[in-house]
Amino acid sequence: MRIEIIDEKQVLGLDFGNWLVTKVQQAMLLKIDPKKLKKWDKYFNDSEQYKSISGSNIKAEQIVLAGIHALHCIGIDGRLLIRIRPNQFVPNLDRVVVDTTCKLINYGNISIQGYPIFSDAFTNISENIDEYIDMYVGGLI
Repeated sequence: MRIEIIDEKQVLGLDFGNWLVTKVQQAMLLKIDPKKLKKWDKYFNDSEQYKSISGSNIKAEQIVLAGIHALHCIGIDGRLLIRIRPNQFVPNLDRVVVDTTCKLINYGNISIQGYPIFSDAFTNISENIDEYIDMYVGGLI
């Protein structure tokens, strides 16, 4: 899960990428639907794998929030990548990697349908990148 923006001439830069991360985070925080996450609460709390890590009472919303707050931008070879920090752990769940667990929630698995909050946000940004660039450039004038 990531947004990749081609910036071959490196005109946008990390300032734009970090501004865009803030916009993505704001939009995602407004779209969290606790009702859609209830099935994930049950999944994590019924799973032996996750019980052994935390004991009990894992909240999927806590994991999604950790993923939203772990979004960052890096510049590589004329591209800006927005993604979840790959080695970030969920607070209070020191062996649960945010990126991997957010992917599970986002895409789902055989037994439970995903809640594509990250995919939806990234798709929205990708489909409207020109408008975001215009907003950013317009805000600098």
